[in-house]
Amino acid sequence: MIAVLLTTIALIYQYGVPSFRNYWDQRYAQKAEKLLAQGDLNRAMLCARIALDWNPNDATATRVIAELADSFGAPEAFFWRERALQLKPTDNNNRMALASTALRVEAFPFPTASKIVGTVEPNFQQNASYQRVAGVLAFNLSHFQEAEQHFQQALWLEPNNVMLQLSLAAVRLQSKNPEVVKDAQSVLESLRGNPQVGVLATRSLISEKILQTNYLQAEAMSYQILTNASCSFNDYLTHLTILNASHSTNFQPFLAATQQRAKNSVANVGELAAWMNNAGLAQSVQDWFAQLPPQFSQAGYLAVTLADAYVALAQWSELEKYLERRKWTDLEHIRFAMIALAEAKQSRPTLDSVAWENAKRAAAGSLADVKILVKLATAWGWNKRAEELVAYAAQKFPNDSWPAAKLSEIYAARQDTAGLWQMAQLAYQQNPMDKLGANNYAMLSLLLDKNGTDADAIAVQQYQNAPLDPIYASTYAFSLYKRGRTKDALTTFRNLGNEELEKPATAVYYGIVLAASGEVAAARHFLDKADETFLLPEERVLVERAKNFR
Repeated sequence: MIAVLLTTIALIYQYGVPSFRNYWDQRYAQKAEKLLAQGDLNRAMLCARIALDWNPNDATATRVIAELADSFGAPEAFFWRERALQLKPTDNNNRMALASTALRVEAFPFPTASKIVGTVEPNFQQNASYQRVAGVLAFNLSHFQEAEQHFQQALWLEPNNVMLQLSLAAVRLQSKNPEVVKDAQSVLESLRGNPQVGVLATRSLISEKILQTNYLQAEAMSYQILTNASCSFNDYLTHLTILNASHSTNFQPFLAATQQRAKNSVANVGELAAWMNNAGLAQSVQDWFAQLPPQFSQAGYLAVTLADAYVALAQWSELEKYLERRKWTDLEHIRFAMIALAEAKQSRPTLDSVAWENAKRAAAGSLADVKILVKLATAWGWNKRAEELVAYAAQKFPNDSWPAAKLSEIYAARQDTAGLWQMAQLAYQQNPMDKLGANNYAMLSLLLDKNGTDADAIAVQQYQNAPLDPIYASTYAFSLYKRGRTKDALTTFRNLGNEELEKPATAVYYGIVLAASGEVAAARHFLDKADETFLLPEERVLVERAKNFR
């Protein structure tokens, strides 16, 4: 009987307990999913957490938490999106959700989103979520025509999606055609009363009014946002920007009210203080911080913000004393770097600065910290130090795309075409599915007469996928020109339309092809746009040669 009892217990433990756990896990996960759909976010989070306690690998509960983290704008959303994709690696919806979150939390050039968008299977590209994410990525990369095409396709797939209507209108605000811009403004105006996207539409219009220096209308629209329940603290900063730019008498009272409002949140204090520094109000930052409790002025990045105020006022001796007062815990690399800056500004030798070496050591284990030091060194004109740090990062973090992208930026600044080509080749080898990266590699290869066959093949493939995109069309046309097919190159350019051909980046190459075709007089107009765009030395040689054609 004892043996039978022990066997029964063992069987219950082996089969009954897992089934029991699986039952409750699924029950809570499904309940969390249902509560999320109903908008009951707190209870959805509770149920998802309970489900994960039963089963840490529950895909549904993980996705619910990722959705909730995204809805709150939490940085942890990226981790949960990655986790959800790991649990269901073939789920394209999870992939696009991760790409969408990455666009929010990652910086230019948005490596995660670029990789995902570039590797989605062709059959899923006719999905609205893909087109939307691809459109946002293109917009963030300033490829406005490509973004417009993606949003148009997404809207065709979901014609009643007001968010897509808003996105398309926002892209069209960037057009050089006044009629297109006017139509986009009309769409945004019509969406202002929509409860789902009304605030977003108004924010887009406010940005447009600020760019037009139409501060009166911008202030009126901004005030409407401030009275809306979904108003954010950033909306107060936008209102401050408008009042400051228009020299409004309401600026100082509104600044004082915003300072009072910010005191409920360390993050808001930091954002407002950073805004004040950028607006030339560094002395006001110091005065304000002197009145705040110590937990504010000493908390995390607020200590950096106060140091920035000393920098803005060129108070180098005071800055050094402030920095030596206490450690900054996880921000020691920034503190040491600013000590090095204070030393340099007081005419002390900095080539072998102990403070700078300490900053490098403090940042060595973290790519994020290295990035900050590179940004600081670049801003302070320490270009050699910045390049050394990026080269170190390339060796220390070989699987990350940032060091190569940053080195490319450095090489571009000093017009080092060979260095740019090396970085482009490396990026293409690491991720051949990245369309823009592949195009960049092909264009530089053609410019330097390297790997011609590969470059031509890439140019053809990219052009076939997007024949009206000026970036890919220009590369393909240049490939045709290099192969002696000048007439075909001209046809490729002319298919883009006159508006696109007038843009300097496209016009220069069009002018080169025109001159090679014997249309020298017509080419002159386009070649003269060379001074309006960034050109590498090899490109300038091509322009000068084209100008000398007879």
